Amino acid sequence: MAAADILRLISIEIVAGIALWWALSLTQQKPLKLWAQSLGLWLLWGTLLWWCAFRGMGFWTTPILSLALGAGVWQLFHASPLYAVTAGLLAGQFYALNQLLLQEGIPAQWLLIAILLLSALGIWRHAAVLPEEDRSAPTGEWHLTGQLGRSLLAGIVLLLAQQIWVAYLLTTLPVLPRQDRIWITVFTLFAACAQLILARRLAFDAVERLEALLDKRYQAELVNLMQIVRSQRHDFNFHMQTIAGMIESKRYEECHEYLREMVKTVNHMNDILPLRDPAICAMLNSFQEVAAQKHIPFQADIYNDLDYLPCTVYEINTVIGNLIQNAIDEVEQRHGGWIQVMILKRGGDHIIKVTNPCDRGPADFKDAFKPGWSTKQSHEGIGLATVQRIVAKYNGSAYPEFRSGCVSFVVQMPLIRTATKPGKASEAGFPPVS
Repeated sequence: MAAADILRLISIEIVAGIALWWALSLTQQKPLKLWAQSLGLWLLWGTLLWWCAFRGMGFWTTPILSLALGAGVWQLFHASPLYAVTAGLLAGQFYALNQLLLQEGIPAQWLLIAILLLSALGIWRHAAVLPEEDRSAPTGEWHLTGQLGRSLLAGIVLLLAQQIWVAYLLTTLPVLPRQDRIWITVFTLFAACAQLILARRLAFDAVERLEALLDKRYQAELVNLMQIVRSQRHDFNFHMQTIAGMIESKRYEECHEYLREMVKTVNHMNDILPLRDPAICAMLNSFQEVAAQKHIPFQADIYNDLDYLPCTVYEINTVIGNLIQNAIDEVEQRHGGWIQVMILKRGGDHIIKVTNPCDRGPADFKDAFKPGWSTKQSHEGIGLATVQRIVAKYNGSAYPEFRSGCVSFVVQMPLIRTATKPGKASEAGFPPVS
């Protein structure tokens, strides 16, 4: 290999590294935290770029390599496919723009590199092109994420079109007069910046609309929760009068049956009241109603009020909701079963455990927390992957447990300090699960 080829390899590797760092940072992939994956992906991608240039394959290979890079980000960073492809195309776009500026010898090339380096290092946090990925998959509301998916897809199409345009310029500009080449290059740079701003606006607007819809849903659930509590208080006197009438008329057997139904109804609400945050109570109440409509026995054992959680209420609702939704889908699929939710403290951790009957074994769940894994047709398979991302963010863990024809998905999250308000146990009646 000639010295010129070695120098070209080094220069391409440097530019490829900067491009990849920038793209991962702006798409919320945290290259510093996953430095080993970033380093391996950088060396592989830079070498592929150099090999294509060395073989004279032209700049048309850049969009293809960018899509391949997106596939690498998806596999190594466990990002959602749209986020991973966006990262790959952003890196490819910066590399192509760098080659365009280098071809024209424009001094602004190094200014562009400095700007992108600063944004990649996180100094300009508001420069992120995509929102936090955890916020893109709310609990049980996959139909609401369609707008976000369409916005991300539109941004991807724009990025791919921009790369094809730059590849076209790199092959055709040399035949044009220098003044025309400079104007076209400057226009392309401004168009690329405007495109990034537009893609960012599309993504963040979609998330804002999604959060507004979720907020309305939580508000509706809270109103429903309060109405149930008020209804119980309002009906209490009527129940007491009915029971008193039955006792006076010595209809003890009917009174006993009436009391049993009354206690059963009240306990469904009492099960979730120990939880500190009303939004979590509202979500559990909503799932109780869904399970009741599907004739699925649902038990909530609350021994911990989930005080002093390290995460937000939105995130813990996402975790619990995904686990319960998966359990409901599994019970429906096997045409029978029950669901048990346990929330407790163990040592210095919050424990959330969702159990349901299951005919599959550990081998069937080995990839359960990887994006795309699902036991159900027409499902995206990102629910458990979202749970894993949220839990890992706070140094927790998520894993399945198997026992006697049951599967339990367990989440452990650390306490930010010792809680002092333990919850209250609910009634028994389900198969014991440790």
